[in-house]
Order: sequence, then C-alpha cells, then structure tokens
Amino acid sequence: MFAKLKNARVAWYPSAGTDFRPLLYLHHNYQTGLSAPPPDVYLFSNICDHPRHCIEMGAVLHSDARTKMTVKSSEMVQVLNLPIRPEVVYHECGEHPLINQVYKLEVQVESDLLGVSKVTLYYAFCENTALADKLILYGIKVSHVIRVGFGDGWGLSKSSGAWLLNALSALKSECLISDWDKRMYEQSLNRKDGDYFAISHFKGIPKQVEVELSQVDYKVCTGRETYWYQLTYPVNEN
Repeated sequence: MFAKLKNARVAWYPSAGTDFRPLLYLHHNYQTGLSAPPPDVYLFSNICDHPRHCIEMGAVLHSDARTKMTVKSSEMVQVLNLPIRPEVVYHECGEHPLINQVYKLEVQVESDLLGVSKVTLYYAFCENTALADKLILYGIKVSHVIRVGFGDGWGLSKSSGAWLLNALSALKSECLISDWDKRMYEQSLNRKDGDYFAISHFKGIPKQVEVELSQVDYKVCTGRETYWYQLTYPVNEN
C-alpha cells in the first residue's frame, strides 16, 4: 500500500468508521473554499471491525435520494505490523481477525449533482497514531486530513485526535477538515493522555505544532458542523 501511495495526493480519514461522505465532499466539482487540488486516493483507518461489511464487494456505502456509493471491487492487499498501545486505545478493540489488514476498494459514486465517478479507497483496520508514524516514515503526502467524530463512535480511544495537529507538517498536509474549531485545538484541556503519549512515543510525530490554520469554509458535512482549514507553515530560518 505505501508504495502505491508514495506519489499520490492522499486524503486520510482516521477513525472513519462507516462515514464515506468525504468521497463526495472532496470531489473536484464540489464547491468549497479550499485552494488545494482534490486527492487522488483515499485512506480510511479504524481499529475496530464494525466497518467490516463495507469491504465486501457490492456493499452500499451510502445511499440517499441524491447519492449512492457502491463497492465495485475489493481486495486485501497488505497486512501491517503496527502496534496497539494501551496508552492510546483500549487493547480489546484490536482483538478481531481484520486487525492490521488493509483492503483496496474501488468505489462507484453516483451523484445527481456531481455525476458518476470511480474512487480508489484503502481501508486499514489499525491504530491511527501508529499508522501516522508509518506514513511519515515512508514520506507519504497526506494532502487532506479529516478529523471528524474522532473516537466518538465506540469510546475506545484514549486520545482526542488533537495530536493530529502536531503531525500535519510531517505529513505535508495542505488542508484539514475538522469538527473542532481552531480554539479547540489551542486549548490544552482538549488534549488527553493518549495525545501526549502519541507525541512523545512515536518518533515521526513532531513534538511541536508547526502549522497555522486559516479557516476558508464552514459546512454541515458528515452529519456535523465542520471547519475547513487551509494550512500554512512557518518558514524555518537557519
């Protein structure tokens, strides 16, 4: 998987669960305030196996009056060897047969507004901070990061996802879509013990936040209020 992602623009959705609407919201014809070009490929991750039905061929990932998303092909392409640290998540959430498996899905998106398109999506059943560390190690460009509903689904995360702000520069990210506004990232009370552990333990995740968030849009997406940020990075003076 990592070799396939090496030269691509990747949209990563950690703790994605069964929310596939970003495949629609990041479509090149969907109107947002982002100046960043759309992603080439999507990477979803989730440590629990409750999205297991989503990797089946023919699975309908989303369906409403205007949009339908269907899995046209599915293939298990890699088994990762990523740790599950009890400081970050409860260990029992990784005790299932799909843990550390990665599936490549070809998804057909049919939209009354945006037409028909095909999307490549990798779904990794693994722990998010360990995956971030590996993406950084391999130099993968994660152009879009989606932090929406992080850890809310099953309450198994010991982090809030605030550590993602530290990782953005190393991931070479261009934009962040989040259900947190900028002030929530700035408040230390929103960081949990798992966030501090992720920053201190994983070598690839920087210790300091090296990014500036500029809000360019606000939308109700994925069933939540979301803030769309263009990212800029301070110039390092040597």
